[in-house]
Amino acid sequence: MVERLTDEREEPLLYDPENPDDAVMLDEAPSRPRFDESGALVARPVAALLAMILPALVIAVNTLVLLVKLG
Repeated sequence: MVERLTDEREEPLLYDPENPDDAVMLDEAPSRPRFDESGALVARPVAALLAMILPALVIAVNTLVLLVKLG
């Protein structure tokens, strides 16, 4: 775990400007976002699609249940 926090010269941090005590190191974030050399967020379309599977499934099941109840 320490390796993730020492792998870069500077470690990015996310914080709430209104409550700076509420902060998290990006290396500690569950999704581990990636940045390029300029500091821009790197898009990961496959990961985004995989993250949408469960919500899409829930919506589909709820829609089917509603249609069965109405029909």
